[in-house]
Amino acid sequence: MSAALLAQKEHKAPPPPSFQQGPSRFLNLPAELRIIIYKLLLPHTFDIGLVDGRHTQVSAEARHIFYSGNNFCLTLDGHAHYPVSLQSPDMLGALGHPCRLSLLRDLRNVHITIDPMMVKRQYWVHRRYRGRLSLLVQILKQYADQVNRRSMLKSLKVHFVAPPANPRGYGDDYYDFLVEEVSKNLFMLEELAPLRGVEEVVITGVPDWFALCLQLCIQGKGGHVNTAEYPKKEVRERIGRKTSKKFVTRWVSTKEWHMPNLDWREYAVRNGIQLPADAD
Repeated sequence: MSAALLAQKEHKAPPPPSFQQGPSRFLNLPAELRIIIYKLLLPHTFDIGLVDGRHTQVSAEARHIFYSGNNFCLTLDGHAHYPVSLQSPDMLGALGHPCRLSLLRDLRNVHITIDPMMVKRQYWVHRRYRGRLSLLVQILKQYADQVNRRSMLKSLKVHFVAPPANPRGYGDDYYDFLVEEVSKNLFMLEELAPLRGVEEVVITGVPDWFALCLQLCIQGKGGHVNTAEYPKKEVRERIGRKTSKKFVTRWVSTKEWHMPNLDWREYAVRNGIQLPADAD
């Protein structure tokens, strides 16, 4: 055998280390030490956009750090969504998938931004806002009576973005009309009232008196909010074709689509919240 072959054989690379297959020793560490490791590995001071998790012991412990230390930001818009529009889960990002909706109950800090639409007809926009907030509340309250599965929400911040300052050069009268139409969506925030028991609540971009009412209500203070009652009026409707001379009379509510479903005026007075003279 040549000297070159002998030298190559002597300097042959060592075999790769063998790894034993078996349970991880990570779980043998004290829980306090595992929490420190999670904090070093996982982000916990950022605004982030919703991720998934698996129901294992490690994932459950890591998920606690991940969901409790970050602010989860949701943007609510009034656009039509396909195939489900009124209660569209699209605003929930990655957690909007049916198999991930349950993870919403692990969120501790939620920031909701209401993005108003500058359009003339606000009726369907309003319906979509209400439907999507209602979906979020339904998910969070699904297991409200079960200690181990109820929502962990501790902080809720909602910001209603003010309409931009005439972005498209509308005439002043038409722009003022659009701003007034957008302002009719304020009371859709009452869909958040059933949450109750959230420790920190901040509502911005709406009249101060209404923000205080919502904060008090969502925190579980101030008592129950009664259903608003509206007077009825008598209307006369034609039966059949337009040329028909037959009419029927019935009583209908005077409530319009943008008016609140709950009696916030009575709630404010009962809790010592000062109302402005022009409060609806």
